[in-house]
Amino acid sequence: MDTADIDRLANDLKEAAAECGALLLEAVLPVEGRGGFIASVSFGEFLNLIRHAKPKIVYLITTSFDAAEELGDNFEEDDISDLPEAKKIIAIWRSHDGQACRVAAGLMCDGILHRAIEQTDWLEEFEGEIEQLVTELLQQQEISERELQAAKEKTIILKAKQLMGDSRFNGPKVGTGKRTALAQHLFPDLDQPTIRAIVDRAINDHWLATAPK
Repeated sequence: MDTADIDRLANDLKEAAAECGALLLEAVLPVEGRGGFIASVSFGEFLNLIRHAKPKIVYLITTSFDAAEELGDNFEEDDISDLPEAKKIIAIWRSHDGQACRVAAGLMCDGILHRAIEQTDWLEEFEGEIEQLVTELLQQQEISERELQAAKEKTIILKAKQLMGDSRFNGPKVGTGKRTALAQHLFPDLDQPTIRAIVDRAINDHWLATAPK
């Protein structure tokens, strides 16, 4: 089947719909969930569907804008309200608080949920700023994580040298267990994973320094 076949099928469908007086909607069927298909249509087509299907129930949701709430919805796991960048965005967009920013409607027809959603242009602009903020915060997080990892590696190197410099490190019958105990004694404030990393680094560095070439 090629493009011409698809076009032919679409035209056949339009003709069949016209013959029986059916309303033809340009819809999107993205998912088939537990409740069946969901068809997304424009608001103009949704109004035509209401007039055609004459449903008993139409669902309508109008959303009032709240800058702080909209911002928080994009950061469900983290509270960023105290960040200067977040405060700046909220201050700029607070003038729209209370204004209608989004309208959504839905109705069931032939077992399919038809829905239409529209939002203001300025809400799209606001969401664009949020996306930019998300990108910037992720970049800052990556930089912080790299800096933290570099600082941790530096600490491991310095502590490993200190551990190797202790005379007990190379005492008789000293293995990994005793060297770990020595590291815990020398560095009581460090967590166990860091202690293990220090001991491993010290053992490897000691082997490289003393093993015959």
